[in-house]
Amino acid sequence: MTNPTPQRLHPLALINEFYHLIREWVIPLIVLLISLTPVLLKAHLTGWLPVAIIVILLVFLIPAGLRYWTFKFALTTDSLVIYSGVFNHQTNHIPYQRIQSVNQTQWAFLKPFNLITLSVETAGHSSSDRPEAVLAVVNATVYAQLMAAQQAATLVTPTAVPQIPTYTINRRDLREFALTSPAFLSVFLLILAGFGKLSESARKALINWAFSSAQHISLLSIIGLILATVLLFYLGSIVTLIMTYYGFTLTRQGDHLIVRRGWFKTRQTEIAIDRIQAIRLKQPLLRHWLHLVTVQLVVISNDHKNDDAANVIVMPVIKQATVNHFLTTFFPQLPPLTLTRNTDPRTCWWNLRNYGLVGLLICLPFSILWRRWGSLSWLIWGLLMPMGLLRSHASSAQVLTPRYLMISTSRWFTRNDYLFQRQHVQSLELRQSIWLHKHAYGHIRLHFRAGQHGRSQTVRYLPITQLQRIRQWYER
Repeated sequence: MTNPTPQRLHPLALINEFYHLIREWVIPLIVLLISLTPVLLKAHLTGWLPVAIIVILLVFLIPAGLRYWTFKFALTTDSLVIYSGVFNHQTNHIPYQRIQSVNQTQWAFLKPFNLITLSVETAGHSSSDRPEAVLAVVNATVYAQLMAAQQAATLVTPTAVPQIPTYTINRRDLREFALTSPAFLSVFLLILAGFGKLSESARKALINWAFSSAQHISLLSIIGLILATVLLFYLGSIVTLIMTYYGFTLTRQGDHLIVRRGWFKTRQTEIAIDRIQAIRLKQPLLRHWLHLVTVQLVVISNDHKNDDAANVIVMPVIKQATVNHFLTTFFPQLPPLTLTRNTDPRTCWWNLRNYGLVGLLICLPFSILWRRWGSLSWLIWGLLMPMGLLRSHASSAQVLTPRYLMISTSRWFTRNDYLFQRQHVQSLELRQSIWLHKHAYGHIRLHFRAGQHGRSQTVRYLPITQLQRIRQWYER
């Protein structure tokens, strides 16, 4: 049922506008407060600091209120209409035929009020890093009205569907997904990235402090501190993943997939089948040993700030033996898949050689310059060699049918298998050096779309006969 009368968002949307304004200006505000504090201390006016904070918040409340008051939306018979703008009034008409997906987000504190946030993505919209329309904090009935209006405008008559494919995660699968995830390691990468952004003097001071402190602590204490830190990050990762994927549900309705997940913040993502560019089977090292697989979809999305928008998990964890059953349930047109292991001795040797040389280039300078602590750098070499072995066994490419190609590779300690349809491969490159030409081997690189941008995957050291078959498949 449409409602052509313009209507405002729920009053709680004012809090949402206020939050986004504060988040945009949080760094200047912190700098302002830090600058004001010594001035107030020097003038013995510290009692005015809370007053200054209140005044600043009130200043931000005014534009938030204006944004809320001037934003309206209407569901007409043929389009979603958005009215916005404080001084420059804008009217945005979004025809229902152009709407590709409508995603839902619901914070836990909004559930008692039955309020959600809707993000509308349309075909061909790529001029910004946000969806074309966002209805922040509206009643959940608006979603049903929008879906009904879109269905009526596109003249789609509902037909009786004997069985709708649906999957809901159980406690065991959710627990396995959280326990086998390497997501906690990303915290260390963030720490290293933050360390790299420090000034040179700050880095030197931090390194000197670490070495001087380590001299007064026993080796067992250092190892215990490191293990305790890793354990803390690991437990935090488990709790975060359980809350993020709590109640995970996947449903296929016609030519759309609907993914719903989350406890504190519930997200519902709608994916049009024609936006799927590839299917990715992901196996971090622990899941690879346990024969578990995570299934992701590489899709076209308008949100390039959120990596999850381009890589949507549709199966958090599943036994490797049941992957084909899951895929054919939700994608009946797909051929059977087999996760192969490359046993070519040349591919294995060349990959191991490359990783070993990189390890030597890193470890030798440390061992020579810092003899006492530099020997620990050989742990890096010990990590790189298993990484090279995994890359060697994963590197493969196979033509499944005249329509589908599957390539396998690895990055860090994660095996990735990609299933491509020929029409979704933007370009294909075959690379062969003079040395590889002599041995009749080469590399292949595929370019495809992901999110708003392009992405590529490379498989190295494959026989030239195999590469020629892939080229014939692509040029057919």
